[in-house]
Amino acid sequence: MIDQPFETCIVRLLTIDGIAGTGFLVSDNYAITCAHVVAKALSIPENKHNKPEGKLYLGVPHYRLEIEAKVEIWHPVLPNLKEGYSDIAILKLLKNLPNDIQPMVIKEQNFREHMFRTYGFPDGFDRSTLAQGKIVGNPLGDRVEVECEQDKCIVAGFSGAPIWDETLQGIVGMVVEAAAYQLSKKAFFIPINTLIEIWPKLHQYCRRSQKRLPSKPQSIPPLLPYLPDRLEQERYLTKAIQKHTNKQKPLLCVVHGDHYERGDKFLERLKQKYLPKFDATFDELQSYFFNCETCSHHVDELHDVLRESLGDRVLNNPLATRDDIAKRIAQDNAPVILYTNMYTKDWCRDNGTKMIYEFIKFWAEWPLSTQNHLVMVFLFFNYKNIQKKWFFKSSPNRKIRKTFQTLQTTDFVKEFKVHGVVLPELLSIEIEHVENWINTYTHDFCDPDFLHQEVGKMFTTVEQKIAMEPLARQLKQILKKCEQDYTD
Repeated sequence: MIDQPFETCIVRLLTIDGIAGTGFLVSDNYAITCAHVVAKALSIPENKHNKPEGKLYLGVPHYRLEIEAKVEIWHPVLPNLKEGYSDIAILKLLKNLPNDIQPMVIKEQNFREHMFRTYGFPDGFDRSTLAQGKIVGNPLGDRVEVECEQDKCIVAGFSGAPIWDETLQGIVGMVVEAAAYQLSKKAFFIPINTLIEIWPKLHQYCRRSQKRLPSKPQSIPPLLPYLPDRLEQERYLTKAIQKHTNKQKPLLCVVHGDHYERGDKFLERLKQKYLPKFDATFDELQSYFFNCETCSHHVDELHDVLRESLGDRVLNNPLATRDDIAKRIAQDNAPVILYTNMYTKDWCRDNGTKMIYEFIKFWAEWPLSTQNHLVMVFLFFNYKNIQKKWFFKSSPNRKIRKTFQTLQTTDFVKEFKVHGVVLPELLSIEIEHVENWINTYTHDFCDPDFLHQEVGKMFTTVEQKIAMEPLARQLKQILKKCEQDYTD
């Protein structure tokens, strides 16, 4: 792709009699305009509720061609802006344009007092006409006001035209309305921010503003890239904690994913985001990590290995009894997390299914204690690629996954006499969830617009999913690049 001047993205919507209005390209196969411009081109009511099905004909002056399009997203004209999004149409071109179009759309709200320019097709003009002036700001709902220069005003025929911000060097909105009287200098545009809300795909066509931020952002939080899309697991965990009223017994949580996920990374989200909101005493949280490599031992030795590992970690005494360990944990006045990891190779060494059930049984037999605070025990399962051997009838990962799916439907209290839950699978991540993560967490340490653009390059299709571990590595590289850009 090569840099192209702003004017190359301008399109005009054609009718039999002439030009219905203006629009602008955001890629080689999408354009944006106003719903009332589409209505004029198709001779339909501008408040038509259902999406129009007719073909539209766009003139693309830069390429000296006409191209067919259809409406993909439709928000008709509403009499009251408080009722919802109004007067917006996203158009899908039925034939791609040359692929040298350079997206110039930026998601930026700090455009007040900036100079702008745009081009439109007023009645009687076959060629585009310039309008320019200053962005006043003063958003009215989803509308932003501009004040034009004398003799360079936005008039009828400019609807759907892009607003080019001279300071930010990018498109920040779409002309939607000129003042009712001809000599007025006022007009209004819909900011890109709003267009993205109704059409999230626009994110991947946005680029970063050339304007530098005035100050250095905050440092990137550790392991933040592991946070996308884990709300379903958190909801299940919340319900389990609410039902767990007997604090004298631990709450057992099994965390696993699809074939490509690592359950242990979920703990980072719990510690950073979930538990601090759930319990105000989290700052005093005690965490005992006992990665005792349980499955490197024979399944019959599991209980002894767990007890020794806990004794060594909690009391610095591997010979401590379960009662001693339970009494020590009961002395803490804050939530306690105990957790261990298990891997595919561990499962394959011995009877993995029996190993899981023995792990649950160990905690079911845990002695009653006097604590009145929450004790959670996590078993994190982490899949690893295992080459299929002649003695494996099917992939071991597939068998393991089926075991957890069966366990998820089990009533732990009835079956094992312990409170427990198997959280829903940690699935690979879709672009929608990464974009939600960007919008929620990254404003303090990175430019979200730049991040959206880079993430869009990682996902070739909307349906594509990326496993959490490689996704985290790629996001970390992007975040470091973003941080370097700001400090240069």
